[in-house]
Amino acid sequence: MNLRYLLPIVAGASIVTSLAGCGPGNSAPKPPPGFKDKVIAVASPSDKPVVVVTWPVIKIRTAADWSIPETAADSLKRIGAPAVPPLIDMLRDPDPAMRTKAAQILAGIGPDAVGAVSMLQTTSHDSDADVRRWSIRALGQIGEAAAPAVPDVIQALREREPPPDIRVTPGPTPTPASIPGPPPPFSPPPTRTPGTIM
Repeated sequence: MNLRYLLPIVAGASIVTSLAGCGPGNSAPKPPPGFKDKVIAVASPSDKPVVVVTWPVIKIRTAADWSIPETAADSLKRIGAPAVPPLIDMLRDPDPAMRTKAAQILAGIGPDAVGAVSMLQTTSHDSDADVRRWSIRALGQIGEAAAPAVPDVIQALREREPPPDIRVTPGPTPTPASIPGPPPPFSPPPTRTPGTIM
């Protein structure tokens, strides 16, 4: 079977991968040693499932690949409203990375994080840009219940992103010996006279 196009569904998005060079009579890239075929099912236009073997394989990160902090953050999002009070306390942490994580989790909780609106209004003016960004995001995810924070979000519209931190390292100071001199004077080509071999 000559499969010209493969439509894998990854994270809810359709990705078109051309397999034009993998049909009969064409050479396909060889998998590395130890590779095992990964079989997936995709829907065809006729609504009949088509089973294909794909190469290269798209690596999908599963919960087994998460770090412990990532697992904890996901669990707090799933716990929902009962996790909000400790997350509000976490927004007061002196470490901006922890404040950012708290705002990210509250954004994931969404409308059930309504109790954090007041504190998120405060952290929307935090000295750390990531804390501000995620606090504003969390307010939006909470929805209509975060209406008192509209002036704070409007103020964020006026914030200008700082220019990128571009640092130029000066090169060595040129010395007279390293500075090229003027080009040699122009010498016209010799004039050819009749009967002369150049």
